[in-house]
Amino acid sequence: MTIKDTWEHAVADGALGCKKDMKSPKCFGANDIIFNVVLSGFFFYLYNELAFQFTAEVGPVTSSVMNTAKRVVVIVASAIVFQEQLDKNAMIGSGVAIVGVLLYSLAEEMGKKGKAKAH
Repeated sequence: MTIKDTWEHAVADGALGCKKDMKSPKCFGANDIIFNVVLSGFFFYLYNELAFQFTAEVGPVTSSVMNTAKRVVVIVASAIVFQEQLDKNAMIGSGVAIVGVLLYSLAEEMGKKGKAKAH
C-alpha cells in the first residue's frame, strides 16, 4: 500500500464518519489529518531535543538505563490502568529491567562514594 493509498483511505474513512454524524469524533477530513501529523512531528522533535539535552547532562549510559526504566514504567502502568494481565514473559522482562536499573543505581552510588573517599 502506498502513502497515496493510505491517505485516500484515511480521508474516505473520515468522510464515511461524517455521513453518519457530522459531530461524531470519527468525522474528520484532510485538514484534521495534516494537523495531527504536523503536531505529532513537532512533539517528536521536542522529545528528541530534550533527550539530547538529557544525555548531555547525565551521560549516554545513564540516559540509556533511564530510558529502559521509563519503558518498563509505561508498560506496567498501562497494564494497571487498562486492567490487562501481563503474560509470563512480560513480567519476567519487566522484573529483569527493574532489577537492572536498581543494580545500576546502586553501583553508580558506590562509585561516587569511592571517588569521594579517594579525594
